[in-house]
Amino acid sequence: MAKIIEIPIEPLTEQNFAPFGQLLGERSDKPHYQGATVKTWDVKFEIEGKVELEYAAFDFKPVLEFTRIERHYNVTQAFFPLGNDASVTVFGAPTDPDDPNDIPKPESLKALYMSGAQGIMMWKGTWHSGRFPARPPGARFAFLTDAYTTSDLTAMQKGKGGRLNQIADYSQQGIIFRLTDPKGMMK
Repeated sequence: MAKIIEIPIEPLTEQNFAPFGQLLGERSDKPHYQGATVKTWDVKFEIEGKVELEYAAFDFKPVLEFTRIERHYNVTQAFFPLGNDASVTVFGAPTDPDDPNDIPKPESLKALYMSGAQGIMMWKGTWHSGRFPARPPGARFAFLTDAYTTSDLTAMQKGKGGRLNQIADYSQQGIIFRLTDPKGMMK
């Protein structure tokens, strides 16, 4: 029988997202540039290959459960919600990239609610789940990634690849993660 581990959904803030990446939106630090009608904040985006701008559509599912998380070694992926679509993503801090057995402890994972008004950029190696849209029909994103990361993930689905990505499947340990919403953010 599987062990269910509940992860409470928390609001996305600069402070609780700092171990995983940077927020894309207005921040509390001084703007990188300020003009007469504009303020900009820098983003530490890094890539070791060809930039790929993609559109991602995540379908709403009423059951907020998962067993797998993944990480990417050569890109700081950035997600920009479109249409003010709210969602939740689960994150785990980067672990040793040279040790495939060094995966996040289940109790260290954080579920963060993105209101749809700001985006995120994950550090290289940050573990993450897929997106869980807050409402039907789903959530739509523009995201920056690396073309080689995408092709490596595609190869992994066919039982090959895995050079630029790693997937940790906790079902092999008999674990299912379930998101809980004690603050009612998904309503």
